[in-house]
Amino acid sequence: MKKISFFLLLSLVIVLIVDCQSGGNRRSKTAVQSGTSGMGIAMPYNKVLTPAGTQLFFGDSALENHALDVALSPDNKTLAIEGRYSVVFVNTADNKIVYRLIVRRYDKSNAMNTYSGISWLDESGKKMILWGTRNNLMKARWDGKSADIVKVYHFDPKRKAKASIPNGMFLRKERGNNVAYVVLNGNDEVAKLDLASGRILWQQPVGLAPYGITMARGKLYVSDWSGSVPRTDSLPTAGIPWGKAYVDLFGTVSSGTVSVVNPETGNTLKEIKVGLHPNHMISSPDEAFVYVANGNDDNVTVINTVTQDVAET
Repeated sequence: MKKISFFLLLSLVIVLIVDCQSGGNRRSKTAVQSGTSGMGIAMPYNKVLTPAGTQLFFGDSALENHALDVALSPDNKTLAIEGRYSVVFVNTADNKIVYRLIVRRYDKSNAMNTYSGISWLDESGKKMILWGTRNNLMKARWDGKSADIVKVYHFDPKRKAKASIPNGMFLRKERGNNVAYVVLNGNDEVAKLDLASGRILWQQPVGLAPYGITMARGKLYVSDWSGSVPRTDSLPTAGIPWGKAYVDLFGTVSSGTVSVVNPETGNTLKEIKVGLHPNHMISSPDEAFVYVANGNDDNVTVINTVTQDVAET
């Protein structure tokens, strides 16, 4: 009887998911909606997830949809969600979707957003939102009701890379100008960009597949997803999308690092060994520490920004 009840429940959950994700979009291929799911969501391996709070559904039912990253506006009124093919704006007062900015309406090529990095920027009192696509950094103006892309910054792919993949970014004002330090995941580089002129001030190599970036005590910290660039030694390597990385006996990437970078020149000052697949990073309010999330180790590395050594993991 328990088995029958379980399969009846599973069937009901699947029907609800199909209705929400496809039937609920019959009115429009890009419809948006919100709601709660009392029954949960069926997952592989006989698991059912019951997320807390309100679920927001968005996207084109004919395309792959992911909620990749989020950023809360400085006034806490709007949440920007970086999706695979769009940016979704949510009113935090009622958790309702206000607007969905579809990137392909502006870029007819394969305009796919990258993994993370969406950020807000105040530009002369105007609210801007920045995020990366395959080879571009996009900037859109948000007026509280809708958004329009106002500028596109292009980064050419390097070497054998098929895409430069602008990802994590750190924004700040220098000498009165807004600048962006942008991780180029596909190029294994970091670039410094003047947002007003669009001029690339420098573009320098770091570790492999850099992902996140932050600043503390006047230095940049960049997480290298695939670790160190292989040297001419006897350690085993294997191919990653556009190069090679150190691997273990099973062919899995065995190195994770953080590059410490001079913001004036882009030169790497030090490489710090951390856990596997380091990704998102934040600095402490006093900038004494940088916290690094290690995806494949399920832990966090704490870096002392005075000694530039690992304090704890």
